[in-house]
Order: sequence, then structure tokens, then C-alpha cells
Amino acid sequence: MNFRKLRALVVEDEPDARQGLIEGLNETGEFEVTGWAGSVKDAFILIKSQMAEALFLDIMLIGGTALELITQLRREEVHIPPMVIVTGCGDFKYAQELHNHFKDEVVHILTKPFWDNWQAEHDKILDAIYAQQQVKRLGRPAPVKQKFINIQDGRQTYYVNPEDIVMVKTGQKGQGKTEVVFQQHTLTCGLSLAQLLDKLPFDFVQINRYEAINLNWLSMVDQADMEVRLRAGSHESHPIGSAFFPGLLSMLPNKKQ
Repeated sequence: MNFRKLRALVVEDEPDARQGLIEGLNETGEFEVTGWAGSVKDAFILIKSQMAEALFLDIMLIGGTALELITQLRREEVHIPPMVIVTGCGDFKYAQELHNHFKDEVVHILTKPFWDNWQAEHDKILDAIYAQQQVKRLGRPAPVKQKFINIQDGRQTYYVNPEDIVMVKTGQKGQGKTEVVFQQHTLTCGLSLAQLLDKLPFDFVQINRYEAINLNWLSMVDQADMEVRLRAGSHESHPIGSAFFPGLLSMLPNKKQ
């Protein structure tokens, strides 16, 4: 089963660079480029008319700059997806200024040429996007606590107590069904990890792109090795993505920043 890919918009004025980025994102299996533009004017219309989970934005555009585009979007209260600033080495300082000024929207700086290190850059971008989604999820009003939630897999519907769930996880690159892990057994589920988290209380915190843990089952956080262990009869460790680490610490009592 393949879950829905992240919708991405690409704003880049150089046709070759734009096409290369579109192809590279589509080939990852986790992004789907749903629109592109090369000018400030066209980009504004695109972002205003299409919902997306990521915006890949070059600094220098036809008719203006990324700063002018972002300012116009903000002025007219247009929703801005998590932004990845795409820049050449000569504009890197300007990209850092954008990152610092729009830290709530800019999640990563992608420096051209990026193909030699594409997999690592791609993973950092995904981690940053999912970590930001978690921040927004935990910032919303908490869902009404329910004794049971329903989890459907095909024609079967399971009714489970969230307190009994140790963790939820999904296959890498969104492949396969999501697993709901209990102390003694595991259920498969037709929902994506994000969809499952929307049904679960805020005790469930994502620790990397593929796993979210129930904090009530947490037994240890190793800040040196960036991993957690759960009190579920297993000595298995689960890695903490660097983008998710601050969010996890903020949810723990007596946290050390």
C-alpha cells in the first residue's frame, strides 16, 4: 500500500535547474511536484491556488526575489508551506538571512549543485518537514480523549485503548502499512502515520520520520547516541532524528536544553 506523497511546489527561474529539481523530487517516491513557476507573479498565483506540504524556492526569480515573494504572501495572508530555499554558493549568505528572518517557514537551505549529496539533503528536508508538521499538530487544541479509538484495516475494524499502544510506525519511504505496536502484539493499519497521529492524544510524539512513541512507555532517552528505549519487554533502541530531538525534549519533565 502506498500512502499519499508530499505535494511540492517548485519556484525556480532557470529552466534546466527547475526541471532537474522536479525530476529529482518525483523520483524520490516521497514527493510529488504538483506545480511550478519561474517568476514572482506566477509563483504568487501558484502558492495561493494550490495546497502543498513543501515549497522549493530559488532566491533570484523573474520579476523579483524570494524575499519580495514571501513578503507579498505574508501581506495578503496566504498560507506558506514549509520552505526549502534553493541557492547557489554566491547567494548562500542571503539564503541564511532568509532562514533567520523566516525561521518559522524556512526549514532547510539547499545549495546548488546538490546532486552529489542528494540523498542526505533529501533526508534532511523530509525530517525537517515532518518535524514542523508535529510542532503544528501539538500546537492545536488537544483532541478529546476517548477510551477507545477505531483502527481499520480493510474490512476489519479494531477498537483499541490508546494507553495500550507502545508506538506506531510505518515502512520506509511510505511503503507498506502502518504498524500499531502493543506490548504483546502488533496490528497493521490502512492509515498513514500522519493520519494515525491525528487520531491519537498528544502523548504520542514522532521521534523520526517513520516512528512515533507513546511517552507513557518511555524508559530512557540517550542524548549522546540520540536514541530512546521503551519499557515494552524489548531492549531495542529507536533512533531520534535531529530535527525531532528538540520537540521530544520539550515534552519531557525536567528536560535539559
